[in-house]
Amino acid sequence: MTPRSVPEPVASPGFDRRAFLLRSAGTLAVSALMGPPRDLSRLLQGRERELRLHANENPLGPAPSVLSAMRDAVQLANRYGAREALVEPETLEAQIASREGVEPSQVVLMHGSTEVLTTAAAAWGAGGVSSLAPSYPTLLAYAGRLGHRLSFVRPSTGVSLELDALRADPATPRASLVYLCNPDNPTGRVHHADAVVALQASLAASAVLVVDEAYFEYAEGTAGYRSMVELVRAGRRVVVARTFSKFHGLAGMRLGYAIAPTDLARTLRARHAGPPNVVGVVGARVALDDRGFANTVRRDVSDARTAFRTEMEAARLPVSMGPTNFAMVRLGERLGVVNAALRQESIRVWSEPWPGWMRMSFGTAEETARAAAVIRRAVAG
Repeated sequence: MTPRSVPEPVASPGFDRRAFLLRSAGTLAVSALMGPPRDLSRLLQGRERELRLHANENPLGPAPSVLSAMRDAVQLANRYGAREALVEPETLEAQIASREGVEPSQVVLMHGSTEVLTTAAAAWGAGGVSSLAPSYPTLLAYAGRLGHRLSFVRPSTGVSLELDALRADPATPRASLVYLCNPDNPTGRVHHADAVVALQASLAASAVLVVDEAYFEYAEGTAGYRSMVELVRAGRRVVVARTFSKFHGLAGMRLGYAIAPTDLARTLRARHAGPPNVVGVVGARVALDDRGFANTVRRDVSDARTAFRTEMEAARLPVSMGPTNFAMVRLGERLGVVNAALRQESIRVWSEPWPGWMRMSFGTAEETARAAAVIRRAVAG
């Protein structure tokens, strides 16, 4: 296959999990016969024993249609970057722009949403950064390393998300950057769209609101939730950060993007590290149009969420969750015991994103049930 014959995105009408798992098993068997390096074999075997419920990854991995396209695209691995390999990043940017009702110049492909967040912190955070706590730490930690002033509004009770309190905080109107994760990580909860719009309207005219929408695909259709791309379309100083890592199962490809007004997008584009990898661009183009796999992901996460909530309620453990693929559990003084029990079973979680709380991603139904059982035994212990 020549570079110009990279397949166009083709949406699969549905997703057969059994066929997918059987196909994956066959692929692993062939790989074993071909003899991968011994250190890689040991690593893969170790990961099979370890249950990864700490990083909000998609346990199904990429869609079969995406895997097929990326296997073809690997033939382009001898080329530097997507542009030189004739897989133009602008093609993916245009595809995203068409879906979101913005201009292609307002979409900037970057190396995961991590690069969006750190670049935004460097570009606009010098006048001070305001946010809620708890929240996803990447932008905030990077801003701190740059010496920017940080201001947090902490919950009055539990892990409640209080946008009104953030808007009323004296530091917020003076901040040059305000960061908001919606849906929130680690609480999983959703900020009402009207409250986010009101927050943005209250900021200084020169301030930038960065809205981290890493989990927006899970929240679509949730009451009160809307993407803040609507504010970008309205010309407000808002940067929306997104990723292909979570919902689409492409964490290892390190591909994300920003949607922003043209002037802010230009600033991001001037500062970012360069074009994304060829394989990731091809996979992302297909992933965006695979509605069958998307429906499967949403259904599996919904089922896992319901089952996990039931298990935690039976153990009388408070949970914080929303439409996302993870939940927080309040363990209080039992946190250390539960974390030790999970480590003993080779189950990785985010051990303490907030004092007394643990965050756990949802795996497959079997993986989630296994982790919930360990938590219940440890608490009953």
